[in-house]
Amino acid sequence: MRRAQNYVPLALGAILPVLAILAEHLAPSNPDEFKPDEIKAAFLGKIPSYVQWPAKMNGKADDKIVLGLFGDNALKDLLEQLTKEAKERPIEVRKVDRPAEINQCHILYVPLANNAKWLALRKEVDLRGLLTVGESDNFLEQGGVLVFRLNETRRFWVNVKNKDKAGLEIKSQFYRIIKPVK
Repeated sequence: MRRAQNYVPLALGAILPVLAILAEHLAPSNPDEFKPDEIKAAFLGKIPSYVQWPAKMNGKADDKIVLGLFGDNALKDLLEQLTKEAKERPIEVRKVDRPAEINQCHILYVPLANNAKWLALRKEVDLRGLLTVGESDNFLEQGGVLVFRLNETRRFWVNVKNKDKAGLEIKSQFYRIIKPVK
């Protein structure tokens, strides 16, 4: 993955709150036993507590966070289980495939397997107020806001320029667990 000033990696510290959520809801005997999909689901479910969306969002509900899963995605059941007790605004998890469905989302998760399909639709989607989260190495260069990659370092990357274009604000607590890339 190419590093640039607009990208910010989220170190292992970002995953600690996620592991706490997993431990509370899924409770394996050893935290290393969490499956990648469980970690992804917990992270996606935690994102809304760190993000502020624009006050006026065309076509998006104000009373809940709509988290869209693009294409076929095995995370829906896990996310619904983890987010049903959201303390802030409730989170509604939807499987989405069409621009009209995506435009109703606050967060869109694009798994690696669906990246090419997303690229074909992306220009038809209103990216304002949409936190796009993907897995591909070039997702940030393609306009994505956040990349989630589970590898030996378990890092997350934020494209600050794309975040600003989307009109999203990241709460200061989020920045305490990340370091700018030089």
